[in-house]
Amino acid sequence: MLSHEHFKAPMSGEPQNIRINREEDFRFPGNNMLNPWSTSLNSGDSTGGLFGSLLVLPLAYGGVHLSAWNFEFPTAIESLLWKLSAIIIAISFPTWLTITAFLETLTRWHKFNDYLFVLSAVVSMVCRVYIVIEAYVSLRAVPIGVYWTPAWIQMIPHV
Repeated sequence: MLSHEHFKAPMSGEPQNIRINREEDFRFPGNNMLNPWSTSLNSGDSTGGLFGSLLVLPLAYGGVHLSAWNFEFPTAIESLLWKLSAIIIAISFPTWLTITAFLETLTRWHKFNDYLFVLSAVVSMVCRVYIVIEAYVSLRAVPIGVYWTPAWIQMIPHV
């Protein structure tokens, strides 16, 4: 834990000297569990937070958009790009985490791992932007069925 000895007075003219020790200072109060948002795979700390999110959320987001696999799109190219974007979103970070787990033991591959993470993040963001834009662009050629009023809606009383 940080004590008062590690801080200098802010107005004393001396620079502040703050010591941060990851193993001690990032423990949750009341237990010995380390920060779940840690970025290390093999340090023995809890990896459920950030890494669980990097696995589950892209799979869910990509999976929801993969459910539109057989939907009608204005062109075949847009349909193909939608499918590829959804697949890339679903597998980008889980693939990166898998590769990271294998490369964690090799110290010389850490720089490559950083580039791979940036590449995964950029490609995933481009695919997400494409899916959002395509959702609006596809409104130019919707099937005629979207304009039909379902029969059951007339049974609901409204003012």
